[in-house]
Amino acid sequence: MGREQIATRMLATQGRINMHSLRMMRLSTSQEKD
Repeated sequence: MGREQIATRMLATQGRINMHSLRMMRLSTSQEKD
């Protein structure tokens, strides 16, 4: 159970980081276009 919980947490944190990075990338690209 412990390992599964840690794995889910790792995936969740990775997902949040990926979403944040994607947002930053979109913002940077939009700023470059302007």
